[in-house]
Amino acid sequence: MNNKIKITKLSNGIRIVTTEMKHMHSVSMGIWVATGGRYETGRQSGISHFLEHLLFKGTKDRTCRKISEAIEGVGGILNAYTSEEYTFYMAKVSGKYFHTASEILFDIYINSIFDPGEIERERGVIKEEINMYHDMPDQHIHDLIKSIIWEGHPLGKPLIGSVDTVSSITRDDILGYMNTNYTASNTVISVAGNIKHDTAVKESEKWVRNLPVKPAPGFLSYEQRPLNRRNIFLNKKTEQAHLALGFKTVERGHEDKYAFNILSVILGENMSSRLFQSIREKHGLSYNISSAVEYYKDSGCFTISGGFATGRVEQAVSLITREINKIRLSKVPSKEIERAKEYYIGQFMLAMERTTSQMYRAGESLILLDRIIPYDEVIDKVQSVTAADILRIAADYFTPENIGISGIGLIDKPSEIEKILKKL
Repeated sequence: MNNKIKITKLSNGIRIVTTEMKHMHSVSMGIWVATGGRYETGRQSGISHFLEHLLFKGTKDRTCRKISEAIEGVGGILNAYTSEEYTFYMAKVSGKYFHTASEILFDIYINSIFDPGEIERERGVIKEEINMYHDMPDQHIHDLIKSIIWEGHPLGKPLIGSVDTVSSITRDDILGYMNTNYTASNTVISVAGNIKHDTAVKESEKWVRNLPVKPAPGFLSYEQRPLNRRNIFLNKKTEQAHLALGFKTVERGHEDKYAFNILSVILGENMSSRLFQSIREKHGLSYNISSAVEYYKDSGCFTISGGFATGRVEQAVSLITREINKIRLSKVPSKEIERAKEYYIGQFMLAMERTTSQMYRAGESLILLDRIIPYDEVIDKVQSVTAADILRIAADYFTPENIGISGIGLIDKPSEIEKILKKL
């Protein structure tokens, strides 16, 4: 790829990164803040997400409706997202409307007024969002498995918070949290598309040059330790029984990250994967079975999840355990590893054709890693993964002592499931 990536650091510490894609019609812009779920105290649980919602609820010059109309009225997209380690706000528009997108994003970032009435209305919206997730077992099992993997730590808390914590967060709490975390040294601006670097820098600087310069806030580090609680099963009447198996793994900067990425492809990231072929195609136990990896500064998790026919849960867990043991006990054939590598690299390169993906990659990399990993480095790291690497990490991490399981549904014999997992 010949996209030009440039970075400018303003005098107050804000970094502006652009990825120039001259051939594109669109421009995507994001404002990234290095704060999220793991920066919150117990009483603050959910405040990052609450704040993200509130930034769309009105500024000194614009109502909530005017904010959305400004972007949607030119055919654009306006969105935001909260994670454990960052929050970001983004807009995607036609290149000729870049000024509109930047003005709206900076206006909500700098000039939001946090009207008390809007706070109360949005508090109700978020409570309903919490209830909605509790009614979605395929989503809720992931919060449950996180609470096992990172028990007692902010990483193990739901990003959205709880009804109790959201109910107790005050306007002063929100303003204080924003004042502490939404600072120059904690902010990255990422722009990708048919835009020149100097244009993006000039447009950004006029808005953010006066942001306060403060030390970046810290978060509670995670010290690797054995799992305490092994399982959570919620007995609930559902059409399917939903399960998630989680293994604590490596942090974001660990060299084994790339081996775990390829292992996830082999096990469950596409229709060719071992779990999909076994659980769905051969045995017909699930419509959806998949694996995924996530990494943080000091920890990580490998997850296998799916919805299974009620009454056949033990069979599904036995088949999953069988596939995990195959990975643990014998080398993956070279052709299978090569297919997984080609899939991973192909998906990576296809994503990079989109301005949103380029904006996202550059912004996330700077906010989390303080560098943007070159494309060639990513590909080289993936290509260097060997069958021996896969065998080693599977043997080290896919163990009975390192596995947690969450389930929601009519699960009759949780003790039988636990016995099956001990066969790893």
